[in-house]
Amino acid sequence: MKPRWQRIGLLYMIILVGGITLIAFVIRSPTAGVEERALSEVVTMSQDGRIDKLLIEGDLLTVTTTDGAKFTTYLGMDSVFDVTGLDLTNIDYEIIPGGFNWGNMLLGFLPLMLFGGLIFFLFFRARGANSQAMGF
Repeated sequence: MKPRWQRIGLLYMIILVGGITLIAFVIRSPTAGVEERALSEVVTMSQDGRIDKLLIEGDLLTVTTTDGAKFTTYLGMDSVFDVTGLDLTNIDYEIIPGGFNWGNMLLGFLPLMLFGGLIFFLFFRARGANSQAMGF
């Protein structure tokens, strides 16, 4: 009896970890409530002197205008210094290096782990000669 409860406990533990991971990703949205605009608009605003501060986080650029409004734009694989026409004079900018997103990696492997757990569970249920699990 004891090994069966351990297997069921492991299955419930995997489901619990998967659920917590999914809830964490739904709750933790990096750009929640912040408007997104085009990069060309940011370039135009920098040339007109309407940008107060830039926050560069990996491939996202958070812009604070002189009137206090905030919005984000997507840089892509370019550096902020490679954007043609972006005037950084008299603009405070802070660069936060982007790291490896472990959560996305775990979320990508979650279906594989669940499928592997299902296969593992089915094979261990069917290993006995008199098992009813695979007795068709």
